[in-house]
Amino acid sequence: MRKLTLIILLLAVLTVTACSFEMYAPKHDIHTSYKEWAKQIGLYSTENVLVSCYDDEKKIKVGLDRDGGMLAYEEMCAVIEAHNKFVEDNPGYFSEDMQISFFNESRGCTPWISFFFNDTDNASFDYIKELQRQSTAKIQYMCIDLNRATIEMKVSDSIEMDIPVIILMYDNQETPGEAGYAFLTEFKKAEQIIVDYIVPNYDKNEVAGIIHKYLPNVEIYFVGPEGLEKYEK
Repeated sequence: MRKLTLIILLLAVLTVTACSFEMYAPKHDIHTSYKEWAKQIGLYSTENVLVSCYDDEKKIKVGLDRDGGMLAYEEMCAVIEAHNKFVEDNPGYFSEDMQISFFNESRGCTPWISFFFNDTDNASFDYIKELQRQSTAKIQYMCIDLNRATIEMKVSDSIEMDIPVIILMYDNQETPGEAGYAFLTEFKKAEQIIVDYIVPNYDKNEVAGIIHKYLPNVEIYFVGPEGLEKYEK
């Protein structure tokens, strides 16, 4: 019994230590060989967002901690938009197979709230291959966990993101209310929305109707047992 208690205490200490490390990490913990890119998109100069970044030959991962509130989230979105502009202005800077992702995180040792990525061959979302989008170093996809999103659900006039594909994830007994989709107005150039819900017997027509209220021309896909199912009015 005493041995079990000691093991539990040890695990608790390790958890607290890990969380403390995250909470007191440097504001700009950046390790990348793409220094000009990091400088141009503002990774070294954020005021409200904690930044972590590392890369290898084919991957760049950026963690953005937006616990500073709406100002931090707006700054985070501005960094991602700056990345897309950098790619447009500097074609060929990144290799075609470079995988780039930005994680919207909270320092409280919890999983990502949303994340933004470019690769069309992402193992976590195998179904995006069905959209047959062209490979690019620009961020093409944003996936958001509506169960955990808070600030992200609030509409800001300062946020306007050019991301073509939005993936909505939700796991609950009922779908989000209409107000839960209002943030989509920040993605006016979205072309496709993927609804990846774990909700029993929900009304797809109702969900699609709400989405089209905010983005009338967007294509909507529901994740089914065989892959993506395109919604037809």
